[in-house]
Amino acid sequence: LQAGSRFKKSFGKFKTTYKVTCPVTFVVKPGTKHQTIKGFGAAITDSAAINWMSLSPKLRDRFIDTYFSDKGIEYTMLRVPIGGTDFSTHKYAYNELPKNDILLRNFSLSQEDFKYKIPMIKQALATSRVHLDNVATLWAPPSWMVETSNYTTCGRLQLKYYSTLADYHLKFLEHYERAGIRIWAITTTNEPANGFLPLKRFNCLAWTPHHMGLWIVGHLGPKIRGSKFRQVKILGIDDQRHTIPLWFIATMEEHPALLYYLDGFAIHDYSNLFAPPEQLTLITRPHPEKFILSTEFCEGATPGQEPKVDLGSWSRLQSYISNILTDLNFDTVGWLDWNICLDEQGGPAWNGNFVDSPVIVAPIKGEFYKQPMFYAMGHVSKFIPRGSRRIDVRSVKCNTTAAPESFSFVQQKEVIQSAAFVTPYETVVVVLHNKPSLCSQAGEEWAGVCLYSGVLRHHHSAVSGERDICVLRIFRGTSYANVLELDVGTQYQTVNGFGGAVTDAAGINWKNLTDQRLMDHLIQSYCGDSGIQYNMLRVPIGGTDFSIRAYAYNELPENDVTLSNFTLAYEDYEYKIPMIKACMKAASAPINILSATWSPPIWMKTNNAYSGHSHLRKEYRQTYADYHYKFLEHYAAEGIPVWGISIANEPLYASVNYVPTKINNMGWTLDAMSEYVLENLGPTLRGNNSDFKHVKIIAGDDLRFTITLFWNIFVAVYPETLEYLDGAAVHYYMSDYVPAAILSQAMKDYPGKFVVATEISAGALPSDTITVDIGSWSRAQLYVNDIMQNFGNDVIGWLDWNMCLNTEGKPSYIGASVDSPILVNAEDGEFYKQPMFYAIGHFSKFVPRGSRRIKVDVDCGTKIQNVAFLTPHNTVVVVIHNEGPEENVRLRLGNEEADLLINANSITTVEMLNRYDVEINMEDW
Repeated sequence: LQAGSRFKKSFGKFKTTYKVTCPVTFVVKPGTKHQTIKGFGAAITDSAAINWMSLSPKLRDRFIDTYFSDKGIEYTMLRVPIGGTDFSTHKYAYNELPKNDILLRNFSLSQEDFKYKIPMIKQALATSRVHLDNVATLWAPPSWMVETSNYTTCGRLQLKYYSTLADYHLKFLEHYERAGIRIWAITTTNEPANGFLPLKRFNCLAWTPHHMGLWIVGHLGPKIRGSKFRQVKILGIDDQRHTIPLWFIATMEEHPALLYYLDGFAIHDYSNLFAPPEQLTLITRPHPEKFILSTEFCEGATPGQEPKVDLGSWSRLQSYISNILTDLNFDTVGWLDWNICLDEQGGPAWNGNFVDSPVIVAPIKGEFYKQPMFYAMGHVSKFIPRGSRRIDVRSVKCNTTAAPESFSFVQQKEVIQSAAFVTPYETVVVVLHNKPSLCSQAGEEWAGVCLYSGVLRHHHSAVSGERDICVLRIFRGTSYANVLELDVGTQYQTVNGFGGAVTDAAGINWKNLTDQRLMDHLIQSYCGDSGIQYNMLRVPIGGTDFSIRAYAYNELPENDVTLSNFTLAYEDYEYKIPMIKACMKAASAPINILSATWSPPIWMKTNNAYSGHSHLRKEYRQTYADYHYKFLEHYAAEGIPVWGISIANEPLYASVNYVPTKINNMGWTLDAMSEYVLENLGPTLRGNNSDFKHVKIIAGDDLRFTITLFWNIFVAVYPETLEYLDGAAVHYYMSDYVPAAILSQAMKDYPGKFVVATEISAGALPSDTITVDIGSWSRAQLYVNDIMQNFGNDVIGWLDWNMCLNTEGKPSYIGASVDSPILVNAEDGEFYKQPMFYAIGHFSKFVPRGSRRIKVDVDCGTKIQNVAFLTPHNTVVVVIHNEGPEENVRLRLGNEEADLLINANSITTVEMLNRYDVEINMEDW
């Protein structure tokens, strides 16, 4: 209890009752088993061991008992750094001298190992009644192995030391075994993404997915598996959830042999607010033989989170238990805290990176404090032993007090978090977390569990007061029809629109029709009232991969900081501008235009090339901002106002070079991007003398999973950028691996900011064996699924990639080809509107700018996808997507109902008059 009780034990007997006295009950199904639990624990860092050693021998014993004995919370896992971390008193690694010692002749452990970590680990081993599984992780190798020759600048490993670093891990395993400590698993480096987008400067090593795959498959894996330590598990990633699409999926696609060497994957929980837990299933669903272990979390680590140590904080307990239960419910096999103890400042930490810990040591006072976080850990570690299996548990809300046979229930939203397990001792353990205290009985908060007749032992911690046990028999639910109840009173985001990209390739194909009537017909098909009424367009600033050459504006003279030679390109005047103007003329509503740069002139870039790993040279940041201003000026002079510009197109490609590509692009670190926005782009567009103060500035414009990085983490670390940033943009590619909920999650704390989906094309993925698939219905389904996912998660606009291409999905100067909703056959003087075209039209024609998405309540578990809107014309529009057999659907709007027969494999748009006194809540975008 928050009031003071800790692990208070009570007993109760199950009894049969038909009277429902609690609003929620929990149904546990021991027969449905999921992952096997490996354990819980924390990290013994230098800082933790130093604090422990500062205590008296008696207190040191008590500390170890508190964590590891059967009188304590019974930790069964430990994490051990290989060398130094930010939670050391100084920067170090093993074998620092002599430099370039590829044979590691001088390898030895440090005084921190012998004096602090090893003694603490060995006492824990001696105290625990079960063996402890130790997980070892490298933060940084000796600096001479790294390109930057520095521990903290997050450089890459030099290729010539790939084999040496694998040997470095073997040496560590040997030395710890000699000290009497067996290592159960190693991870493949702590937080490798920090090497490219560093948020804090501490010991780190940069790995691209490509190079990490090379190292594991070519060196680490074979050396570990060919040694006496072949039983040691190898865990990949060891970074935040949002890195899974790159450091797991992309790496696996390039290096499939990784599956042979990797036993599982390690995940950190710091960015969980921005990365839905469903991302964990991207590993376990396709590879159920692999496991996920949560290896690091702490409070006080978030930028701006103060105080770093918050003694007695109940909210930090809630954060811990919420993260633990969520991870366990999404297939993780264990959960490790960060530092097992720290001092009152949250250290020591050589770089001042102080954080909180479940146990705080006060060395001067000669005592330590167990915080609420400690008890949060204990609620799982003490009662869920190694070998337990997670089982199904769900909360249900009762709506009657009749006998069980006539009970019905609907799935209850997780007011109370829960996780259930069957232990090796054949007992069932249920952990409940009542976060907002919304369930009550007779004024007292309750928590309970319903299982078969028997005895329940109920351990509880709550915000306040005792909790009674609520027992309910499991009842049968009734059957439901497909009923969609439309709630016009619950409104979400305002729709900006739908559209596609006017690339060079699109403009060339449009012009290749030559017959003006056909050209007009294509434009009317997209933008006219007789067509699907596009009201958004995306226009590249310069060239893209769908150009017939690589180019940018102002390529010569080089180093022209004043952009004295800035002009638009031939492609603008010949193709893009005429096509845009034709769209604007055909449309009855204003067209909002978004623009993005793929690559600036190469003299502005670090690699002096249009593609490849590169960044903007610092001396050209203001010139680059002026470059965008010049583009806006020139397009405005042509009568084309631009609504929004992105900072860059897909900047992560060139930042980490994770997929070798010829696409024009340029990378950004978060540091550089923040400085560019704050010092250059923002002031240039919003300054007193600017004619473009209204133009939206959009972050990201990259794959869906990057919104965590280029929005949430970016604005959290650099909140001052919110003065200039209006929103973020995302692309479709790899969205199958990233839940759409990440989009609504991203903006929930930023009212007034938006997400817009700016690019999708079918046939673009490596797994697509056919680039252009004329008449494909599955690609129409792909499009409608993506639109529904995006709008169901607060996106305000959706744009396709090339508006039209030829029947080969071209032209592209790099030889790329993708599909398009309209294909032009210039030779025969015709164009084809594909099913994708009509999929988009089911939304774009019926959902005008200013519409608001509304709530749809589904009375049962229908598989029919749906999304609904209230339009400025006071109509309700419902789009229904049925990928299965024919279905009957009932639409309910207030007391009015309509029954529909929804065809198999169909997209249906229904429009009806809103007869209820609910007005649309208009917002001005």
